[in-house]
Amino acid sequence: MSPKFAIFCGGRSEERTVSLKTGAAVYESIKKNWDAELFILDQHKVPEGLADSQWIVFPALHGEWGEDGSLQTELEDRSIEYVGSDSTSSALCFDKVAAKMTMDSVGIPTAHGVEWDCSKPKDFSNWINPSIDYVIKPVCQGSSVGLAELKGEDLLKEYSSLKGRWIFEHKIEGFDLTVGLLDGISQGVIGVRPASGFYDYKHKYTPGMTNYEVPAKLKSHFILKVQAFAEKSYNELKCRDFARIDFMISNQGEIYFLEANTLPGMTETSLLPKSASVNGISFDELVIKLVTPSINRLL
Repeated sequence: MSPKFAIFCGGRSEERTVSLKTGAAVYESIKKNWDAELFILDQHKVPEGLADSQWIVFPALHGEWGEDGSLQTELEDRSIEYVGSDSTSSALCFDKVAAKMTMDSVGIPTAHGVEWDCSKPKDFSNWINPSIDYVIKPVCQGSSVGLAELKGEDLLKEYSSLKGRWIFEHKIEGFDLTVGLLDGISQGVIGVRPASGFYDYKHKYTPGMTNYEVPAKLKSHFILKVQAFAEKSYNELKCRDFARIDFMISNQGEIYFLEANTLPGMTETSLLPKSASVNGISFDELVIKLVTPSINRLL
């Protein structure tokens, strides 16, 4: 039985534009080897007509619904096979607080921080130090949407006006690292160095604003430690098929878990393909590796 792939992209999250690029790139690659159809979604709804048992969905969706476990739950309820982590793992990884708590429980360091939930407000004025820098980010967003760096004195003025759930963390002086994993095995470690400022949405998606080290220019023992942390994170978060795990290395050489991405960007210049390229894996070869486990589950 030959599978047919339905590539879902678009959606209504703030990451729609990135999703459209991922979907197009994955579709062009998959159709070289299998029947494939690209579905550009304008609603958070599974298209009709996928009941045929030969269909496999590739969720090239970022952000809410596509990445938070909601889509995966719908596909599971309909017995439709799909690529990537299951609904439970997707939901866990998408919630940065829950993911950090999981890492803390198994001894993988995370940045010191607290959660601000506007539905359960607390007074953080005693916790926030006006003289140091903080990084704030939404609990449930990807692609660095909403990520900001604030002085403590500014955070004191602003935090009570935020809506939803946020994480406030002490800023770590250092730079970002990311590593892709294929079936739980770490690929190359990539160094992420913004030309100025820090790695927010603008730096991530504006050409020339960030320098990428492929692979990261680190001593081998740091590389091995990051890869070991990534594999342990992948297993503890119950990821499946593939993921990308982000870390920060401080100027003192300490490594901190930042977040896990179960549906990372998949254009030819995205970080997961860069990580795989360190091991000589081309984009088309990578896509084959991403979908092969789902084909095996279907058979």
